[in-house]
Amino acid sequence: NIIRKNYRNYLFIGCSNGANGISLAKKELPEVILLDILMPELNGYEVCRILKDDEKTKNIPILIISALGNDTNERTKGLNAGADAFINKPFSQNEVKAQIDVALRIKRVEDLLRKRNESLELFIKDQTKKYLQNEEKFNQISEHAREFYWETDQTGLFTYMSPVVVKTLDINAGEIVGKKNYIELFQLNQDSKKSKIEISFNESKNFKDCEIEIIASNQNETIWLSVSGLAVFNRSGEFYGMRGVCYD
Repeated sequence: NIIRKNYRNYLFIGCSNGANGISLAKKELPEVILLDILMPELNGYEVCRILKDDEKTKNIPILIISALGNDTNERTKGLNAGADAFINKPFSQNEVKAQIDVALRIKRVEDLLRKRNESLELFIKDQTKKYLQNEEKFNQISEHAREFYWETDQTGLFTYMSPVVVKTLDINAGEIVGKKNYIELFQLNQDSKKSKIEISFNESKNFKDCEIEIIASNQNETIWLSVSGLAVFNRSGEFYGMRGVCYD
């Protein structure tokens, strides 16, 4: 009744047991799941854990609604299983509506961010593919048409640098990986004002086509680089580094 009354633009799909609920969730990919604990075949904790472990359904917010909510241990079990919220019965309709509104709002934002991440990742993959397909050509063309690829850990320390960086910055990849961070290499500490690259790194966000001016290692040449980066997260949603491309 709460759903039909307050969310007329949404289709409500009900299910009588956990196993069918999992199948239905994978098929329909709902915007939000309201889940009880006491169900036949599989209980709510098991259903929640299975859905959150599945790549297809892990991003769907799950709200557990149960009369067991007065028990702290039960609430903890629900949240540890991956639930986004635990609502106790008997509940206030306003509380349920507020929790659903929050879940839908967060999901919309996260969906948008994932699409942007996918777009930037496709861009970097495309650039990487072009580089791999034309590596021999890149080694033959003018020094003024160079690009290199890099990865950092969550602290900003480089964990990978494509060897062609020597053609652009006159420094070997071995002198960078594990020894320099992005602020040092991109010489971002020359200005008291933080660059977009540093801000994006600190906020674990993507950035694209940031132009920086740096001095090559031989100290004889000033170079303008365009830098793009993709924030990389593990399956738990924790930021663990950046992956990007630079070109002259």
